[in-house]
Amino acid sequence: MKKHILIYGLCGGVLIVLLKLIEYRFLVVEHSIEIYGGLIALLFAVLGIWLGLKLTRTRETVVFKEVLLRAPNSFTLNEVKLRELGITRRELEILELIAGGLHCTLRYSLSSNEREAIVFALRAQCGRGRPRSQQ
Repeated sequence: MKKHILIYGLCGGVLIVLLKLIEYRFLVVEHSIEIYGGLIALLFAVLGIWLGLKLTRTRETVVFKEVLLRAPNSFTLNEVKLRELGITRRELEILELIAGGLHCTLRYSLSSNEREAIVFALRAQCGRGRPRSQQ
């Protein structure tokens, strides 16, 4: 008995799904102009919202402003640390020129490779190793 009720229920469910599918197809065929019109309206609404947001957006401008800071005049050289690190007088002069902003290749007529070798040697003496850009 339960088997007959189950088969009867499944057949009824299949028939209902079939009728709804036919009704849906009839609805789409009958009202196709309205459906296409609605889809086009939706497309233009989305396009208009996107374009409006794109055109009215405020653009961020980044301004870089250089501020010159003066070094304090009361600098005292630590001779003990210089001897400890093994920095020569010439290396110290080049470091002072670099810190002062003067291009040391102009004053000593060094090539850029020689300057880089000196700076690399100074970094190695101070325990810094390679510059960050080459690591």
